[in-house]
Amino acid sequence: WEKRRKDEDRLKLYERQHGLAIMAQAVFPGERNYWRAVERNIAVRGRELRDKLEPEAALRRAKQREVQRIIKEYGFTELWSYIP
Repeated sequence: WEKRRKDEDRLKLYERQHGLAIMAQAVFPGERNYWRAVERNIAVRGRELRDKLEPEAALRRAKQREVQRIIKEYGFTELWSYIP
């Protein structure tokens, strides 16, 4: 449980850092690309940690991505015609 608590604390830290990186893009327009890259990196680390803490939600998101991929590949109307 202690490791989970530490992971939850780290996730909160990532969420704060993510918000600060978004704000920095507005405050420092000349360094927007740098702060955008920082934001993406923090988001990836946060997503990985969130998936570790919430495996059911990670599975649900993976299924949603697969459904979106199938709809994009075959089209929604074509898939809808196969439903009885």
